[in-house]
Amino acid sequence: MMEKNTIRVMLIIALACILAGCLYLALCGMQKPYHVPLENTTAGPEAYFCPQDSCMDILLNLTVTSKNVDCAFYDLGLEPLISAFEAKGPGVRLVMDHDNYYKDEDELGGLSDRIKVAVPNHQMHDKFCVFDRRIVATGSFNPTERGNFENNNNLVIIESAYLAKNFEDEFDEMWKGIYSGGNEVEYPLISVNGSYVGNYFCPEDCSPELFTRLIDDARQSVYFMAFSFTRDDIGDSLMAARRRGVEVRGVMERSQESRWSEYERLKDAGIDVRLDSNPANMHHKVFIIDGSIVITGSANPTGNGIYHNDENILVLYDTRLAREFTQEFWSVYNQNLNK
Repeated sequence: MMEKNTIRVMLIIALACILAGCLYLALCGMQKPYHVPLENTTAGPEAYFCPQDSCMDILLNLTVTSKNVDCAFYDLGLEPLISAFEAKGPGVRLVMDHDNYYKDEDELGGLSDRIKVAVPNHQMHDKFCVFDRRIVATGSFNPTERGNFENNNNLVIIESAYLAKNFEDEFDEMWKGIYSGGNEVEYPLISVNGSYVGNYFCPEDCSPELFTRLIDDARQSVYFMAFSFTRDDIGDSLMAARRRGVEVRGVMERSQESRWSEYERLKDAGIDVRLDSNPANMHHKVFIIDGSIVITGSANPTGNGIYHNDENILVLYDTRLAREFTQEFWSVYNQNLNK
């Protein structure tokens, strides 16, 4: 009896390892075994949505309660957060986009000795923080007045030493002046409290296949919210999904409609895609697949977002988070006037 129980346990463990490996291979297309770090932490992952949730307060509380804070921001303009960074002293390091830093240099003067500025003519488009090398905050949220109080944004909080290590490595590269490249991510797939988290930094880890593979595997639904969307290959995957009977719906930022945008292509293909009605910005970069997978982060589905800018992408295999992102999708979708 003991031998049978032992064999049963070994089979269950082997099956779990195979499933984890298959998940990784499906996501990354790699043809070699991969160890997926497993973590059980005190909370999360958790998702917040601006402006209804105060994303500023989330970052502010984490800053006040942490000893060390490393953040990479495309833009920064929230006075309470700037003051909290100043009060933290040498425990704070910041990397900022070149153009936005010099636009706001007067406000950021008290942090000048703790800020590294990205090289000119290069977009450092990340929006992330690492707190005490164990908590990561990232998403579409720029910590500005408009980002917190007017734009539609998301902020994801994950407690994970492995994920924090990934983001710290990326931060340290930029701190040393390495932009638009660097080492590949050390832990591209992590299990946190039973949820799988894929983590990638553009351009070194990114390609359109991060999106298209998952869309091509969709069987029920794909909902998306995209500030800027210009990749034909990702648009083609959405069209193919609709043709095989998948429900495809989307919302795109009105100000980004142009001859390069996927909006008209998708609409002409019969996809239910709408232009947003927020007088500020619909700033999400989100794809929700089959109600169980969420792609989010700083990267728009554009050539610059995937191949040129410094960006980060999370792929969240978590039905609870997918449900929360789906609620946000329907809230944004139903507010739109253009059908």
